[in-house]
Amino acid sequence: MISYFVMISQKKLREAILLFVYLHEMGGDVSSDECYQLIMRELEISKVNLMFAMEKALKVIELISDIDNKIKKVSKEYDIERISKVDISILRLAFFERFEQGFDVGIVIQEAIRLAKKFSTTSSSTYVHAIIDEANKDINLQVTIV
Repeated sequence: MISYFVMISQKKLREAILLFVYLHEMGGDVSSDECYQLIMRELEISKVNLMFAMEKALKVIELISDIDNKIKKVSKEYDIERISKVDISILRLAFFERFEQGFDVGIVIQEAIRLAKKFSTTSSSTYVHAIIDEANKDINLQVTIV
């Protein structure tokens, strides 16, 4: 694992991770220079910060199968394949932060709502909030810190 001294806000870091996860979901090559340039330009972050975000995103991507199984357990309203690509990417990041890294549920929900409002829709923010809240209530979804 590569360590970086990173001066980036948690909000920008989450946004960069989300964009990597989203690009992966869309079938993009997250390690391409084109992808790097797009994210650096959109979020106005340095290459060092971008590489730090990519390292985190790769951890999310590595666990997508496990994360998706957790999402499926609580997403009774929609088949996971019917969830928009942006919303599933937000949920994957949120579930990773909550159940793999042990982040506080309040922070995870607040940030998922913010990301949904910024990158998706207001109604999506309500949906991701409900899914994360429901997952947090499920005693079978354990926090396992990676």
